[in-house]
Amino acid sequence: MKYLKQLIEPYVGLPKEIYVIFVARIINAFGCFVMPLLTIILKDKIGLSE
Repeated sequence: MKYLKQLIEPYVGLPKEIYVIFVARIINAFGCFVMPLLTIILKDKIGLSE
């Protein structure tokens, strides 16, 4: 737990805009993961070609 606190400590107190950008980038990264996941699901479960 102490290691995690030391890891986060430099980022405490940043402007609110930085946190908003961080959350937006995380959501965007999840969106980029949809197509590869959908390809795997359609290929393995339904039997479609790649």
